Amino acid sequence: MAMDNSEDPQWMNALRIDSLHDNYQTQINTLHGTYHAQIDELQERLAAVENNSKVYRNQAATLREELKPLKEKVDLIYIAELSTFLPREKVPDRFSRNEAIHGARVRFDLAFLQRPSEAGLKFLDRNGLTKSDMVKAFRARYKYSPRSLGDPSSIPEHIASAINMKTDLENLKSWKERFGPDDTFYSDMISDCKPLIKHWAHPTENHPYSLEETEKGFEDLKCRYWS
Repeated sequence: MAMDNSEDPQWMNALRIDSLHDNYQTQINTLHGTYHAQIDELQERLAAVENNSKVYRNQAATLREELKPLKEKVDLIYIAELSTFLPREKVPDRFSRNEAIHGARVRFDLAFLQRPSEAGLKFLDRNGLTKSDMVKAFRARYKYSPRSLGDPSSIPEHIASAINMKTDLENLKSWKERFGPDDTFYSDMISDCKPLIKHWAHPTENHPYSLEETEKGFEDLKCRYWS
């Protein structure tokens, strides 16, 4: 009697189903592993982009800080010069104009020495000067080396103002013309500026830098300077 093969025995059907399930599971595992690998790669790339974005944001913030004193210096120069065309009774006094045009701007000068502009370099070249000449000029003006003050963006605003204040008192003729030759205002102010700047530039273990302390000291100096 011939065997009917129209239907497979149940054990063969079960075997076929198990085989299909295994193949399906293998495909699922492969896809699962592939997707995870792609996800991991994308996450790594995303992290790199985010880190770069932070770097770029930090760089942009630094550049904005460096541009601020440059713009202020240029604005003061042009405004002071433009104001001379006002009616006589409105023209700022010579002391204010001299300070605006010739006053110290330590951040501006540091920024130029660290990253001189093309126009600045051309000016030096036309006049037979070099960057090392300007470093010497910086030391002569501020009584500090550029290296000791570091990056311009790292100088707190009130410390930069104290450095500028001390420098103007030492160098601007308009200050000497404002008071008599025997007036002790200059020497007292200069003497009080120095420890404030030193506290920031060279903190010690016994006397670490204190933002609150130096800001308070500068407020006192500012009131006396502009009184």
